Amino acid sequence: MKTSSLAQMITVVGRLTVGLLVLTTVSLTPALASNEGVGPATYGDDGALYQVRSGLYMDLFPEEQHGVPGWNPVLAIDVLSPDGTSNRSLVPGTEGIDEDTNASVVFEGQLFILWSSEIDDERSELNLIGYDGKTYTEKIEISGDPLRLKGTPKLSVTRDQVEVGEDEFGTRTTAHLLWSESTEGDAGIAETLLYTPIILVDGSYLGWNPVISLDTWSANDEGYTPARSRLIQAASLEGGGDRRAVVVGVPREDIERLITLRIGILPEGLQRLADEARAHIVGVGRLAPRNMPMISMADQARAHIVGVGRFQLHRGVREFVAESARSSILDFGETFDPDKLTELGDTVWERVLTAGSSLLGNGTRAEDLECDLVHLGATEGASIEESRHALEICVGSDRRLPETDPGAEHILHVSEDGEDVIVAWISEESVINVLESDGDGWGEVVQISLPAGSSFEDVGDLLSRRVRVD
Repeated sequence: MKTSSLAQMITVVGRLTVGLLVLTTVSLTPALASNEGVGPATYGDDGALYQVRSGLYMDLFPEEQHGVPGWNPVLAIDVLSPDGTSNRSLVPGTEGIDEDTNASVVFEGQLFILWSSEIDDERSELNLIGYDGKTYTEKIEISGDPLRLKGTPKLSVTRDQVEVGEDEFGTRTTAHLLWSESTEGDAGIAETLLYTPIILVDGSYLGWNPVISLDTWSANDEGYTPARSRLIQAASLEGGGDRRAVVVGVPREDIERLITLRIGILPEGLQRLADEARAHIVGVGRLAPRNMPMISMADQARAHIVGVGRFQLHRGVREFVAESARSSILDFGETFDPDKLTELGDTVWERVLTAGSSLLGNGTRAEDLECDLVHLGATEGASIEESRHALEICVGSDRRLPETDPGAEHILHVSEDGEDVIVAWISEESVINVLESDGDGWGEVVQISLPAGSSFEDVGDLLSRRVRVD
């Protein structure tokens, strides 16, 4: 990281940030009622500003009737166009009596809105919906334990192309969600971080999304104790520097480690190559005699993978993947056993994906990183044959947890490759404490006064820029 003065950067750029926030607020506040909540905002591709509003239905829509009781709390989206015109719409799924809070918005091709519906003091649900400025998509209820209270959800969206027919391509949109769930046990209240990918192809939902606990990635896991500070609430989810990946900062206070993860959807061409390799192994194996030399099958598989040209992968990539697949077949045994055909096919499928990922799927991914594959189908428990997409989760860094003020509000940001981290927390005297990673450890704490008129969140945006750009 650059060694420019943190204080100077935050003071100068902070003034500009506050100025922009004031201009944005002024442009929208004439229609703002006194009991109307202002949520997050983002800009669309055409320059339109999308702003979340929260409040009672009768306050947000005083002249409209949608069969919604006026006292029900709802969410709305205000759209301010570049020409100065504006409109407001009700977010479907927020018309009930549940309290809708913790909204997040991201614009990636369309607006994505993520929010939490609090059923009572101990239960809540997460919901996701898309909006193109005119119509909303179907609301997706995020899987999780409905009996647990969920922390503020975080959202990041990636997009890439996938083949939807013969020489026809569509857009694959992956909404990456991160949140915490609290449980109370004999040792007290514990927080668990959860992640899920919501996949849509040309707007159509895959149909199922796995919920993955992020409390399992660390070589230093020595057991579980309850979280002891507010740092876990600062767990971060940010873009990973390419169109398919995100990076996550995971504070593991139970084992006193801070782990970063790089999570990416693998290229669809690589997925199809893995499927083709598995199909080839199964097809050849069904006709092969028992105890056939495995080297014969390995050589055939290698030649087949290299020769597959319709997947639009460079020949050098195919050769590297093919050699890795050949090695995995030889490692499986000296002679062919038809009773283990499915296991062999699945092994080759996974090796093709992991080998190809080291070149294509995860940007700066090194082969020695600790990684896991998750194959995604339309239903829970889908087999590899039914898998349509593959997700890879890799450890970017694993270092000891920094010493901070456990009762303070925290901010955490991770670099695009997952190697660098910046942590900040604010003292009661409006003093910001900033700590940057240094190799596998941490540097010295730098203290900065909060600029007048700015918030801790404003400073967090600048710190994100420092660790991700500098």
